[in-house]
Amino acid sequence: MKRGCTGTRIWRTCTTRRGIVLLIAARSALLAQSFADPDHIAAIRKAFESPPAAAPLECEITKVAPSLNFSFRFQGGYSMRVPLSQFQGTGHGWIVLLKVKPETGEPVYLVHTFDLPDIPDTKLLGEVEGGFLAGEGKYHVQAVAEDDLHRVCRAQWDIDAKFNSSERKLKPAMPPGSVAEIASPMASGPSSEAPKISRLTILLHAAPLSPRLSKLQAGDVLMLEGSLSALLNQLPAQSVRLVVFNLEQQRVLLRQDGFTAAGIEDVAKAINEIQLGLVDYKVLQNTAGPIELLTNLIDAELQAPEPPDEVVFLGPRARTHLDIPKDAFGNRRTPMPRFYYVQYWPVLRVFASALSMRNATPAEMSRTAPLPPPYTAPTPIDSIALAIDRLKGNTILVRTPGEFADAIKRITPKR
Repeated sequence: MKRGCTGTRIWRTCTTRRGIVLLIAARSALLAQSFADPDHIAAIRKAFESPPAAAPLECEITKVAPSLNFSFRFQGGYSMRVPLSQFQGTGHGWIVLLKVKPETGEPVYLVHTFDLPDIPDTKLLGEVEGGFLAGEGKYHVQAVAEDDLHRVCRAQWDIDAKFNSSERKLKPAMPPGSVAEIASPMASGPSSEAPKISRLTILLHAAPLSPRLSKLQAGDVLMLEGSLSALLNQLPAQSVRLVVFNLEQQRVLLRQDGFTAAGIEDVAKAINEIQLGLVDYKVLQNTAGPIELLTNLIDAELQAPEPPDEVVFLGPRARTHLDIPKDAFGNRRTPMPRFYYVQYWPVLRVFASALSMRNATPAEMSRTAPLPPPYTAPTPIDSIALAIDRLKGNTILVRTPGEFADAIKRITPKR
């Protein structure tokens, strides 16, 4: 798609670098704002100047305060709620422009375009969210939303992205006062920090974060990518072997020696190219398959010509709870690699959307209400944790980015 802006109105005038329309989904992560095309910043800038008389769009734009995500970058944005009765019929939608101005520095402009499905006669509210990444610092944010009928809604707010006392020990993943798209990869240049470990193996379990889902969501992939990037950034190693696998599929999705942050996009591609929601019946019949895959992965590290100093399993709690045979790892080297399992168990929350056309009230659409049992896992014990126990390793339960930071400190060798 050709990039650029046409016409005299905000609506349908500016295409993003990706040239795609972003759709909302229930329980998704914040949908990403995309950088505006630099060739048309001047046209977009006019939208934030004194506006001409325009019909108001009935909407409420509220800020989403920045918080540290699993890539150790601040993620913030906005939530926009609109009565869907304004959009009855087909062919409706809106565009949201953001102007994010650091306390010192030039503003950054982002775009989020959204097309609505067919809307019946309804009293429901629609909700859409947009987000961006920021480095530490203070920012002034302005938002302009305009629909296809040229009705306009505006809002502005200030945000302060700052580390707490424990997070200040982390190596910053973004420069202060900088803004990035949510899906943007972390910098992958050579680290100026001396390696903290010689050989590191990361076994990434590519599985849904929610135990109720069989398919990875976009937010799951972003979290796996981000935490992998953060681990590489916070725990420099002379050499890294990465293995991406899925126990239910009983498959290795990616195996790479000499892995660096530059290969993060390959990880996302490998995960996205398979259909984790579909499992071959032959795989289902092989009930011992997950344990065979798990023991083979571990044996490969134990028997490697140059075994790693540390082996880190990284990922959500596995569905399989089959125990590991006592003699599964009989032939062990001395000294043994140190084994860790960083198990994600994030607090799941409701991200309800009136666009799903459920018969919901505004109160039921709260996106901050915690999910009750059985949506939260009852125990962190799974087959990976049982294998780690056999190897005298440590399973570390992680619910928040702060706990993930503490986990990395525990993994880091003491000098």
